[in-house]
Amino acid sequence: MAREASRTPVTDALEDMRASSARIASSARASSTRCRAWAGATNAPVSATRRAAEAFVERWEALGATPSDGLGDDLASMRPLDDAPSKLCVENAVYESDVFRKMHVELAWGDGGFEVLHVVMYPWAERAAPVYAADAVGFGGRLSLCVVDCAPVTSDLSLPETYEDVGGRMLEETLKLGVARRELPEWGRAILGPLCLCVGPRADETASRDVDAFFDYAYKLHDAHCELAKAPELVLESGSTRALDAQVRFCDRQLENEKTRRALERAFGVDVADRYMREVLFDVTASTPRSRPL
Repeated sequence: MAREASRTPVTDALEDMRASSARIASSARASSTRCRAWAGATNAPVSATRRAAEAFVERWEALGATPSDGLGDDLASMRPLDDAPSKLCVENAVYESDVFRKMHVELAWGDGGFEVLHVVMYPWAERAAPVYAADAVGFGGRLSLCVVDCAPVTSDLSLPETYEDVGGRMLEETLKLGVARRELPEWGRAILGPLCLCVGPRADETASRDVDAFFDYAYKLHDAHCELAKAPELVLESGSTRALDAQVRFCDRQLENEKTRRALERAFGVDVADRYMREVLFDVTASTPRSRPL
């Protein structure tokens, strides 16, 4: 009886999320042998970012998400121009579901062991659910910047209470491990919220621990998000563009990331880089559909 009395809505939610995360992870491991493989990842060097990219795709397939047809072949798999000063290869996978309009993972690699993982999940904008976003950048076998968040779709960067409670506990548990946080990049300060974890693993014996802790949190936050975003109370009233406006703001801020733009321009040219950023990475506009077509 004492144990029952100590339970709260928050602990109940946390237990539900942990159970859900375990189910998703288990299904993802099974799906890797029975689902369609993401062929693009097999071209990339084996690395932390490749393993993470494959893990996200496996999770999406385990959840029943389906590959999207909205990505043109010329932007799905990209190779550098012959005379490009930078040799950068990019592979993309895009999925969708009843809850998420776009579930996108980008894996990039290039000269000197350069590697990038980019993940973004845009809910259908009829839902006031956050935008899940994760990025990891490395060079020479070491990740130097890792960022993950459920980016709020509110003007004050607040989250639904369930996200604050469940995600907040997960973040607290991760920080107790001694992960070295770093300051957010300039482009992220206006769009990332209270669940954001930004780390810059140090070049010492703690680097591997920090990377493992980051990805563990990124997966747990992802799995919780996939459950919490389904909540009926997040469905907006007919005609509301609040979530869509926030997703547009998220994309506009991301497009200000000049480091990403310059890296793409050196490999693929200015025009292709701009198309890729606006049509693949950050493609939400005022005309983006609010709900999945019937």
